[in-house]
Amino acid sequence: MKIDNQTKKKVAQIWLSEFPTLYRYSNTKLFKFFGPFIIGIELIRLRFRDNYLPNFVFYPLYGNSIGNDLKSCLKYSIMNVEFRDRKNLPVT
Repeated sequence: MKIDNQTKKKVAQIWLSEFPTLYRYSNTKLFKFFGPFIIGIELIRLRFRDNYLPNFVFYPLYGNSIGNDLKSCLKYSIMNVEFRDRKNLPVT
């Protein structure tokens, strides 16, 4: 079952209401510029399921081997931390 765009927008709005300093880059990417970095929350869809895992991501703005434009910088994060609960299970 594919998740429609309205549902993605609703999920993004819920996350934005909890973290008002973040900006929506897309329906699943909520970022903030922090010096030479982009930090934020990325909602990664689980394979073969209709759930999303929130991840704390950290992207450099100084470029990489692909290039130094924004799209190239967002290809590879330098840190990706999965949100976990008190029992160390992934938050879905």
